[in-house]
Amino acid sequence: MCAVRGTKLYGLRIKKKSQIKNNYKENIFKKFIPNLKKNLYKFC
Repeated sequence: MCAVRGTKLYGLRIKKKSQIKNNYKENIFKKFIPNLKKNLYKFC
């Protein structure tokens, strides 16, 4: 029982970590892309 419960918690922890990583990447892109467009317009 303990082992199963441990693996479940571990799996959830991994999922949360990967979700946080994905959210972090998405946020970087959301902040970065508008800035890129502004800079491109300046160059053009």
